[in-house]
Amino acid sequence: MLRHDVFLDAVAFFHFSPCIDLFANADHHQLVHWCGPGSPIAEDSLLLDWYGLAAWINPPWPLIGAAISKIANTKMRALMVVPWWPHADWFPMFLDVFVAYRKYNGNLFLDNAGLLRPRPSWDIGIAVL
Repeated sequence: MLRHDVFLDAVAFFHFSPCIDLFANADHHQLVHWCGPGSPIAEDSLLLDWYGLAAWINPPWPLIGAAISKIANTKMRALMVVPWWPHADWFPMFLDVFVAYRKYNGNLFLDNAGLLRPRPSWDIGIAVL
């Protein structure tokens, strides 16, 4: 999970008000409305209709491509955590749909116990799509 203070910084920086956290769980979500295991809304957000949503998206890394594809094919706006991986198969599609990107430094993520995880070796950013 992304640290909540980083989430709040991104929301303020981009002047973006997401209404739902699409990739979360009962213990780790940024917003009151969220999807994921244990959610009353949906266990799998990729099965939902995203049309018209303003969403916060911090998907598991293997689902980044699916999330970007769904955004590209849906009239929605999203604030999304994205690693800067130019060699990833989803990266060209990301470049086609992103509006703005801000790189973040430092230890950004918490583990399941709420402890800081080590900083990854790649750049992480938050994008408006």
